[in-house]
Amino acid sequence: MGTSSRAGGGSLYGSSAPYRSREGLSTRPVASSDEIQLRIDPMHADFDDEITGLRSQVKQLRNVAQEISTEAKFQRDFLDQLASIYRWIPEEDRVRGPRECGNHSLL
Repeated sequence: MGTSSRAGGGSLYGSSAPYRSREGLSTRPVASSDEIQLRIDPMHADFDDEITGLRSQVKQLRNVAQEISTEAKFQRDFLDQLASIYRWIPEEDRVRGPRECGNHSLL
């Protein structure tokens, strides 16, 4: 049995374990939520194909993780900019709401 650890926690397949991806390969839940155990049935599996497939999936997951990281940074920067702008709005205009700020119509 091989064990693969991944960052971020949680089961890769949520509550659908055991998940059967194809003949001879399945996952099962383990005690730690950041681990996945794979059981490969040697009677129905070509190990080279399985390893190649797993490497491809790891590559895809890394790409998705990078995209999530990039999007999270963009959103964090955007929210920081909004917070910076908000600090410049006078206190009395903050409580009135967006349609009533000063003499300006914001919406």
